[in-house]
Amino acid sequence: MKVVFHRSGKLPLNEMTIEWFADRFDLSLQVYERDPDLAAKKGRFFCYFANVEVQEQKGFLTSATGNGETILIAVDDYCKEISNKTLVINAMDPESRTEVMTSKITPQWTMEAVFEE
Repeated sequence: MKVVFHRSGKLPLNEMTIEWFADRFDLSLQVYERDPDLAAKKGRFFCYFANVEVQEQKGFLTSATGNGETILIAVDDYCKEISNKTLVINAMDPESRTEVMTSKITPQWTMEAVFEE
């Protein structure tokens, strides 16, 4: 298992942007639009990083998603869900599994980054 601790010269240790975090760990933010019947309960959009789980205090891995009526709100919600947590990237692959302790993640990003193909 690889544990990675990173300090950024560009951002304070207690805060990073979602775009910086995604670029640093080569992550892809998946954004989906829900079926209208489901959107009424949780919001029209949801998002998450592909192959990223949250490690709970007792070691269990859970998934986290951001939900919202707009993509901006969903990304903001996701930032709150993954801030100040231990994230596990590629949990099922012993060769590339990485655990990262996050600080506050802010939702600064560009629409181009979300819709890049």
